[in-house]
Amino acid sequence: MSTPFVKVLLAKNQIGIDSAIQEYETHKNYFQDCVNKVLALGVTMQENDLLLLFDNPKAYITDKLTAGETMQVGGLKLNKEKLFDLIEKPVGTNELIERIELDKQKQDFNQFTIWKANRFTITANLVSLNTESIEQIEKSFSLYITTQNQQTGLNKITELVQLINEINQLEVTQKIGMNTELQDFMSYKNNEYEVNNLAVKYFK
Repeated sequence: MSTPFVKVLLAKNQIGIDSAIQEYETHKNYFQDCVNKVLALGVTMQENDLLLLFDNPKAYITDKLTAGETMQVGGLKLNKEKLFDLIEKPVGTNELIERIELDKQKQDFNQFTIWKANRFTITANLVSLNTESIEQIEKSFSLYITTQNQQTGLNKITELVQLINEINQLEVTQKIGMNTELQDFMSYKNNEYEVNNLAVKYFK
C-alpha cells in the first residue's frame, strides 16, 4: 500500500489574508459592543455564547439570570421567554433585548452581520474570529500541492525554467522570452516533442 501524499504549502497570499480578516472588523466591533452590554448585566459569557444570544436573546438572558432553573405554574413548565417577563432583571436588560431584536429585523444587517455570529468566539470577554474561520480564510488564499503528480510536474517545470535561464546565459542571437515560439526549438511528432535542428541558429 502506497503512502498517502501529504499536501505541501506552495504559496500564501498574506496580504489577501490580512485584508479578508480586516473585513470582519466591523462585525467584530458590533458583537463586542453587545457582549459588553451583556457583561454589564452581571452575566458571564462562554466561548460560543454569541450564537445563543442572537438565536433567542430573551431565552439566553433568562437562562443566565436564573442559572438554568425552570419555573412551573399549575404544574406547567414556563418557557424561557415567558419566564423573562416574570423575573427581576438588571437595568439595561430590556434595552439590550430590544436592540438585538430590532437589528435582527433589518434584513441586510441580519444577513451580513448577525448571521456571521458563528464565525466569532469569546475569550476572556473579548470577541475574535474563531480558529476555524481563520483557517478557512488562510486556505482560500493559499496554494497547495495536493498530489504526487503535481509535485513531479512542478519539479519538471522548475528544471525547465532553470534550463531556459542557462540557455539565455549563452551567446544567443535572441534570448528566450514571452514572444518566443516553441516551434523555433522543437517540433511535435507522434505524440512527442523532438529537437528542431534549426534551433542552432539561435546561438552565435
